[in-house]
Amino acid sequence: MTTEDINPRTTEIDALSTREILRRINAEDATVAPVVAHEIDAIAAVTERVVAAFDTGGRLIYVGAGISGRLGALDAVECPSTYSSPSRCWPKQAIRMGLPSTSWPPITCRPTSRPPRSSSSS
Repeated sequence: MTTEDINPRTTEIDALSTREILRRINAEDATVAPVVAHEIDAIAAVTERVVAAFDTGGRLIYVGAGISGRLGALDAVECPSTYSSPSRCWPKQAIRMGLPSTSWPPITCRPTSRPPRSSSSS
């Protein structure tokens, strides 16, 4: 399963006007719900297996690199308050790939050599 790849519809998103950026993001967001709806049975089956694993002492471990790793660690911390999960189910481990220097600041926030885009709207 490919989860991350270059999206040809957004490769130049940084050069668009604010309104066009928002239109592109909205158009991409609109593609998610139909895909999720198609996979509800599979998602339910996996969720039920996870709950069964928790019931027998299993645990959740997040693994990620870069931004995915940071977001996984953040999500792990939010499980108890978001899902009212008992402490025995809290993720006790978040594994993040990469060197400590990749943790902060995010590479994506570092300056680039590209000139700033126009702030005009369309």
